Amino acid sequence: METLTSVDPKLVAEFLAGEPAGEERKKLLSEEAEAESRAIELFLGESENLVALSDDVSKCDDILSSLEKVLGNFDSTLDAASDEILAYQQRSSALFEEIKSKREMRDQIHQFVESLVLTQRLIRDVSVAPVNGEAFAAALEEFRRKLDFVYGSASVRDSAAYQDVAIEMERLRLMAVKRGREFLLGKFHELRQSRSNMQAQQNLLVKHRHFVDFLREYGKNTYAELRAEYCSSVSSKFADMFKGYWSCLEGMARSEVGVLLGASTQPSSYYSYFESLFDTRDGDEDAQEAFFELGDRLAESSRRVHEPPLVPSESRRGKEMFESIFSSISRLLVDTAAHEYLFCKNFWQSEGRGVFLDVFTPILDFVQGSLTASLQEQDDIIALLLCISINRQNFLMMTKRRNPALDGHFDAVNLILWPRVKIVLDRHLKSVMDLGGVAEDPRQTIPQRKDELLPLTRRYAAMMASVLVIMEFITDGSISLNIEQLRYAVLNHLLSASRRFQRPGEGTVFLLHNLHHIIVVLKAAGHRQESVDQAFSRAMDLYVDTKLNPRLEKPKELSAEKVKDLRQDIRDEFRKTGVTVSSANRVEHADPLGEIVAKTAMATLCERWNHLIGSVDGAMSTAELFKAAVDS
Repeated sequence: METLTSVDPKLVAEFLAGEPAGEERKKLLSEEAEAESRAIELFLGESENLVALSDDVSKCDDILSSLEKVLGNFDSTLDAASDEILAYQQRSSALFEEIKSKREMRDQIHQFVESLVLTQRLIRDVSVAPVNGEAFAAALEEFRRKLDFVYGSASVRDSAAYQDVAIEMERLRLMAVKRGREFLLGKFHELRQSRSNMQAQQNLLVKHRHFVDFLREYGKNTYAELRAEYCSSVSSKFADMFKGYWSCLEGMARSEVGVLLGASTQPSSYYSYFESLFDTRDGDEDAQEAFFELGDRLAESSRRVHEPPLVPSESRRGKEMFESIFSSISRLLVDTAAHEYLFCKNFWQSEGRGVFLDVFTPILDFVQGSLTASLQEQDDIIALLLCISINRQNFLMMTKRRNPALDGHFDAVNLILWPRVKIVLDRHLKSVMDLGGVAEDPRQTIPQRKDELLPLTRRYAAMMASVLVIMEFITDGSISLNIEQLRYAVLNHLLSASRRFQRPGEGTVFLLHNLHHIIVVLKAAGHRQESVDQAFSRAMDLYVDTKLNPRLEKPKELSAEKVKDLRQDIRDEFRKTGVTVSSANRVEHADPLGEIVAKTAMATLCERWNHLIGSVDGAMSTAELFKAAVDS
């Protein structure tokens, strides 16, 4: 092979092509024969080694066969060991479950024994330890757990172990009930003492609520007795407190008689006249008008809602308004009820609301009954509406505290106040409607002068301004129908009164005076009544027509001087008109009615003159008339 690789490639190509190569070819054939001979000799020389190698391969096969058998036996051994290990695992699990069940049984037996055994320490602490001490409280809690275990299962009560301690356990239960009863009765009796600080004592009593938990389950009769005793003691204490405070507040209230819109300003009999000698307010129209003015009563009532109740010794007797009395009793009720409700929920727990209702229902009945009785003689519509506003603020206060103690009471108070408000408004309405008949005071029905403000007008304006301002703070309840009926009655009476004037135009002037007063007062309070505005506009148009029509019939005679005289005449006719301002319901400065009417008349004159000037020869121009109307 080595010789062949060294031959000239060209020669190899020729040889393969079958072309004669001469000597080279022969030489190659000779070399090939020699190489073949050497290969045969080499194979023959290595034949023994090949035979030995074949023997070694056979031996290896035998060894591998032996190993295969050994490995097969080992695999069988491993399978057996695996089965044995699995069996051991199953047995171990069974032993573990057995041990676990025995441990559980041991724990149950231990718990059973511990729950039934009454140690000397437990018996001593329940029997003789101070009731208000920690040792007694801990012993009572431990004893309660034992009773829970016994009474929680019928099988426990049927066991022989329980029968051994049943008598002693019952004796200890009765001892605990007895000591708890005596302790709580003593505390409840202390609450009834007149000079005791009930809230402070209740705060201390909450620490002993474990008595209530124990007696509720294992001293039901005693628990019912204690519950009734607490309700009786605390309710009677609160009743005495509220009755005494209400009595003091009644002495602080103003003793005044309400004024109706259509009430007489003069005594109607000799006896009334004799009374008026000692009561100047009955004959004082300004004082009667002030009865309907709001003043600072709204701000004062809102301020007092967040202040402590009135202290009788610190207030002037007979000087407090009704809403102040209502605010004080309501604030005392809110604070007392809120604290009592929280105490009952903490001390009596699941029955806390029921205990609170048992305690406070008589108090709420007294307050609501007293309020109902006091309202029978209350005709102050402002005070009634302020009370409704105060009641709503107290409701929002309790809602913010998330305390539902007085939710029903607030609704009950609304049901007491709103009907009275409507009754008072109906009385006002009837008093106004009665003015259409024979009036006790002629000045209420028959105006004396065209520029006179009727007492009815002044009262109605002040009252409506006050009512509308307060109603901004009240969302529950509506008296819009009552207000509308009252407004219609007042306007109807003013219209009827204006017809009593004999001279033409005076009735219209009278209407303008009175309606303007109502509009100004309501505007000062931030309100308006559209029907009053419309009535004022109609009266204004009627008055302007009365003044302008005679002059427009002879337009050629109308001059700048006559325009100025007309405006001045209107001003003089309303010169005495004005709105006196002295309360929060009004403003200090209002446009004079004469100026308003004069401006309206001049504007109407210019408008009509502009349409008339084209058909009248020799009349002054629109510019001249406008200049005379403005300059005057």
